[in-house]
Amino acid sequence: MSLSNQTYLVYDTETTGLNQCFDQIMQFAAIRTDLAFNEIERHEFLVRLNPDAIPSPEAILIHRISPSLCRQAELTEYAAIQKIHHLFNEPGTISLGYNTLGFDDALLRFGFYRNLLTPYTHQYANGCSRMDLYPITAAFALFQPDCLIWPTINGKPTLRLEHLSSANQLTHGQAHHAMVDVEATIALAKKLSTHNKTWDYLTGFFNKQIDNQRIEQIPRHACGQRYAFLFNGKFGVEQQFQKPALLLGPHQHYRNQTVWLHLDQMTLTDLTVSELNEKTFTTFRKPADTYFILPPKPRFAQRLNPTRLALTHKNLDHLTQYPEILKQLQRYHCRYTYPEVPNIDIDAALYSRPFPDDATSHLLNQFHLAKNTDKKAFLKHFIDPGYRELTQRLLARNFPDLLSPEEREQFLTECFEERVDYRNQRRINVQEALIRCEDCEKNDLDSEQQKLLAELRDYLYLAQHKQLTVPRTT
Repeated sequence: MSLSNQTYLVYDTETTGLNQCFDQIMQFAAIRTDLAFNEIERHEFLVRLNPDAIPSPEAILIHRISPSLCRQAELTEYAAIQKIHHLFNEPGTISLGYNTLGFDDALLRFGFYRNLLTPYTHQYANGCSRMDLYPITAAFALFQPDCLIWPTINGKPTLRLEHLSSANQLTHGQAHHAMVDVEATIALAKKLSTHNKTWDYLTGFFNKQIDNQRIEQIPRHACGQRYAFLFNGKFGVEQQFQKPALLLGPHQHYRNQTVWLHLDQMTLTDLTVSELNEKTFTTFRKPADTYFILPPKPRFAQRLNPTRLALTHKNLDHLTQYPEILKQLQRYHCRYTYPEVPNIDIDAALYSRPFPDDATSHLLNQFHLAKNTDKKAFLKHFIDPGYRELTQRLLARNFPDLLSPEEREQFLTECFEERVDYRNQRRINVQEALIRCEDCEKNDLDSEQQKLLAELRDYLYLAQHKQLTVPRTT
């Protein structure tokens, strides 16, 4: 796609909590810009809480969005997710946020899936792609520190957006308000993008073709594999955001991922053959993701302390001398699969379900095009019981007036039962949320936070007694 047809969609979400499968958006904001970050249009809206939503008190206290306000929001989750899906899938859209590929993008992916929309097309179709400003900012902090004022908290550097915004006067307003964070992200991107050469190099990591070419250009070590530096913000400033790693090869089960062995977390010569598999560490990397691959050049290597570099080269020498150890690590890590989780809730089953066939895709499209009053009729047409259950839940959350009193009662009875996601993590339940409200009350809260916590407690009591009502949707 021509650069002239590309735009950035800079976005942020505020949510009911941190579970990407079960939590939902409460507030969404986005500004579409050209490639020079000049504004074209903006969008901002609240999202009505689903009747089975269980907001965490910690989230409410951070973003200060009223549960009562979201209960009465105009847009249901289905209407809001449709709107967001359209924005993200407009041809040529580069969706961009600050640390969004770590959470927001996954939350949206599950939101799209839960609402019967395509969960991945915004990543590749019609010239669309994704970027994340957080690893780019971390790279500037390390390699071009004169471009910004870098804040510290208790003497330690911080890359939190609100601190960067305050130190560099990027924007004004309450942090963790979606639109304020979007405006801060754009202001930050504008500053960084003026350093053209560095900006172009770093944004190139989010282009799959460029990313693959760069990996192919990394020379092979004497052991036969490519040796490089993984760069990611989560490694932390203490590790200079870098980890020396060896490419073991493509994963045999997760087809779009490569496996990188960390070279500075263990001493291979100290491990027995039986310990090699369990006491070595790897990163599964997707192409054009937040793990940048830096070549092992002196300008990158010099950032690591001598102890880490010495251990790295000791391990590389050991793998070169004993190729059978390298083969054992490749066999284990490139075939390792995450433990299977039984009884994954359908809302969290995106990664374990097959893609819809052509007939199902057509049926899903017809469902979205149908009048709201006609949507229930599609239930009987879904052969896959998973899609029938997803559709039943969608109707109960967004169009309860289409269901019989018995169907609504059944949904309210089942909606707060225990649910487990693909990582075997349980959804927070109402009783846990109430206990956490009590724990939060022990902190030093201002008057607004005290009021929000009281609102949330009232909401949770209503949920506990199945007294939450959903405004009618026509």
